[in-house]
Amino acid sequence: AVNSNDVHIAIERSTSTGGEIFFPCGREISIRTTETDSSHLARILDYGVRSQLVVDRRNLESLKVIITDMTLYTKALNRNLYHFRCWAGSAGFDDRYCQQFVEFC
Repeated sequence: AVNSNDVHIAIERSTSTGGEIFFPCGREISIRTTETDSSHLARILDYGVRSQLVVDRRNLESLKVIITDMTLYTKALNRNLYHFRCWAGSAGFDDRYCQQFVEFC
């Protein structure tokens, strides 16, 4: 769910028959989440969508997760980010994966 008008992507229904990469030319992906909403990233494994069908890892130059409004680095946040990283296969990304913590005033 999107809680603001600041939407950076609009997706139309796909007529794909499956097996196609959704963002085949994606080079930089930034995901912004809050500490509370990070549980949605953890549940991505439950959706049954393989990361290989979302983006071509060979073209990916940067995968960044931006956590906003964070008060403490909690075990729950760490677990949620871990599950997302496992789904994305970030162990093979080396320096192409990063996490950024932003505190808004």
